[in-house]
Amino acid sequence: MVVKFRIGPTGLTEHEKLKIVKLKDRVVVISGATSGMGQGIAGLFANEGASVIINGRNKSRGERIAGKIREDGGDAIFMPANISSVDEVERLIRKVVEKYDRIDILVPNAGILGIGSVTEVSLETWDQTIATNLNGVFYLCRFAIPEMIKAGGLDGRLVRFDMY
Repeated sequence: MVVKFRIGPTGLTEHEKLKIVKLKDRVVVISGATSGMGQGIAGLFANEGASVIINGRNKSRGERIAGKIREDGGDAIFMPANISSVDEVERLIRKVVEKYDRIDILVPNAGILGIGSVTEVSLETWDQTIATNLNGVFYLCRFAIPEMIKAGGLDGRLVRFDMY
């Protein structure tokens, strides 16, 4: 349940004012934003005034999602990168900083699901799952966190979801 408090002549609730202040003009990098939960997260951040960097591997979906956010009045761009590649992640973070001068929020959302029991899952599937779900998060944090510190010290945010 959300309790709304009307304050001041603007008619905004305290919650609405906080959302505007906290996310307006913030630079948010979201991996795995070309589908599912990441796509939804990108839309939510954009609706609150953040500049959203949609990351994923599927260029057509990424461009479509960024275009839809811009059509709705938000600020979004697609920047492709495979987060299981340290070089691609480093390049992604560098491009974000070149364009926006900082990163305020990182959402390392990308992940894959390697299904199978320990005795049945292929070693290739296991390696791909670890490369994306573990190494990819590490690479994103490794390169983004120093930029977040430069942007405002402890003001940066890391949002991580785990589904087990």
